[in-house]
Amino acid sequence: MGKEVVVMDKERLRHVLRELKERHEEEWNSHKEQVLSSLKRISEILLKERLTFEDIEQIRTIRDSIPEKFKWFNIWFPRDKSECINLYNNKKIKKLLKISSETDNSNFETKLGEIVNVINEIINDRSITNVGIATLSSFIAVVNPTMFMPIAYNVINKQFRIDFSVKVFWGSRSNPEKYLEFMKTIKEIASSLRIDSILEVAFYISKYKGENRNNDDINDLKEKINNLLNTKNQIILYG
Repeated sequence: MGKEVVVMDKERLRHVLRELKERHEEEWNSHKEQVLSSLKRISEILLKERLTFEDIEQIRTIRDSIPEKFKWFNIWFPRDKSECINLYNNKKIKKLLKISSETDNSNFETKLGEIVNVINEIINDRSITNVGIATLSSFIAVVNPTMFMPIAYNVINKQFRIDFSVKVFWGSRSNPEKYLEFMKTIKEIASSLRIDSILEVAFYISKYKGENRNNDDINDLKEKINNLLNTKNQIILYG
């Protein structure tokens, strides 16, 4: 069997992202400095040669300061601190973070291939447990939000998956090759729309409610007006 890849209608996605950008760009701009600054601070800790318990506490404190609507990053684990330390300091995790942090527009596809190779190594390493695409993509996006986005249910929501035929490729169904194809597609479309940060794309996708509901704000206004008119009519009828 050949590799199963993520196939999305690129033109349709480009159209939807353009609309979502027009609708939510102001909201993104009002928070992006705080979010990106927090991620940079976390990244500096993650990229240290060796993390301590104090570093882990600092990561949690910084993450907790990020606005709730941007808390997509599975980088803090409700488990024993020693287990956290072992994960953060694992050589393969360190390798993944290093490659991710070195990725830019000039080497994106090459580095993405290297990243997927390391992800496969990590997933197949029995000494590393409870870590899949969702967690690893969060680490990757934290150290390089310009080029990557976290992959999780609260970003790629059910309606988006249905409308764009995206099968779940994280969690128990982690599939690094699907992650590779998905990131290539997102990067291509973001570049065409002149969106500088893939994390910004993640924000817009998380806002997706379905194309039939893209005009929710207008529909909500119409509903309020109709309710107001109905109330007015009732007042007139009842005197």
